[in-house]
Amino acid sequence: MQTITNLSGEGRCSGVVLDSGEEIHSTLGVISTLPPQTLLQLLPQAWLSQHQSLKSMEALKPCE
Repeated sequence: MQTITNLSGEGRCSGVVLDSGEEIHSTLGVISTLPPQTLLQLLPQAWLSQHQSLKSMEALKPCE
């Protein structure tokens, strides 16, 4: 089973990178159902500094 280790793209998500290093490109888009804390770990750091909406997810706390 492969695990996603990163999201790819220049300024927008255009695919995923698997733990094997294989990159899978999307044709329509990438949809995430991950909790914000997990998703933030996969995002390139440059995206967080470029997009305030992504950066603001850091303030979200998991439900108890």
